[in-house]
Amino acid sequence: MADMFNRFSLFCRRVFYESDTKIFVIVNDFLSLTIIISILAIIFQSVSEFSQYHNFFLTIEYAAVIIFSIEYICRIIGSPKKLSYVFSFFGFVDLISILPTWLHIANLTPIKSIRALRILRFLRIMRLAKVTRFEHLER
Repeated sequence: MADMFNRFSLFCRRVFYESDTKIFVIVNDFLSLTIIISILAIIFQSVSEFSQYHNFFLTIEYAAVIIFSIEYICRIIGSPKKLSYVFSFFGFVDLISILPTWLHIANLTPIKSIRALRILRFLRIMRLAKVTRFEHLER
């Protein structure tokens, strides 16, 4: 069991931290697209003319949060310094971008106002753009 976890940890490190691998590029492109779609869904969800599509936008929101939650957990598992990632700026942004939706799902009514923090997902795209730009500069 420990061997399987170690292999998974190495896989996560390769996917999220080794920018010279093909899987890193594919995953980051996928996450960038997911972030953009998620942000658009948040914006359209707040426009009253699109209220009939509320359930569609909510489904996009929940799917994105599941993807971002898996990413967050995998980043922790793959990080050589786990606590450094959790307490880093981008670790905090990653957590804050998923936490409001999970709190909303849990129906914690007094805390629902922090759902506006979902727009912080935009900051996640900055990290992906920074990594991609840095990758292209190295070549």
